[in-house]
Formats: sequence, structure tokens, C-alpha cells
Amino acid sequence: MIRSRSSWVSDPGQAGGEQSLCRFGIPGSPERVRGDLSATLFFSDPDLYDGGDLMIRGEFARHRVKLPAGHLVLYSARTLHQVTAVTRGIRMRLSSGSRA
Repeated sequence: MIRSRSSWVSDPGQAGGEQSLCRFGIPGSPERVRGDLSATLFFSDPDLYDGGDLMIRGEFARHRVKLPAGHLVLYSARTLHQVTAVTRGIRMRLSSGSRA
């Protein structure tokens, strides 16, 4: 069974702290586990806003991601990520996570 969780977000002037995007509950237990795969689909072109960079901390480096509208980035849900503050415009994106 694949479980999925998605959120549609508009980020006007909002900064995100480091986080794990996707956490799922275990049926019958208060425990939560991290998902396997995270995705961000960009709806705003980068020239329409300043800031709002998706920062993904990989095992050996940090990756800065800011893609054109319609582009999708997939990354392990086990990596930590954050979004820098949006200082102009609005950054619209759909974030999703899944667990197999």
C-alpha cells in the first residue's frame, strides 16, 4: 500500500525552518514514521518572486532548488529541507510525500 500526503501552499513572506515533510501515523499506535519520498511541484516562475529557495540538505552537500513553473523535484523524505523567506511576490507550490 502506498500512502500519500499533499499540501498546496502559497508562501508570501514566509520562511520555513528545517523539517521533515512527510510523517505518517502507525495504525493503532501514537508513533509516527517518516515517509520515503518527498516532492515539490512549482507553480510560480522564479522571476515572479525573490527568496523562496528550497534548500535540501544531502549527505555531502546542501542543494538550492528554484525551478520554473511546472517543474517537479523529488528527494528522499529522510533528508532535511527548508524554504528561505519570500521577500517579493508569492511562491506557489504543491508539496507531497509518500510512504510505500
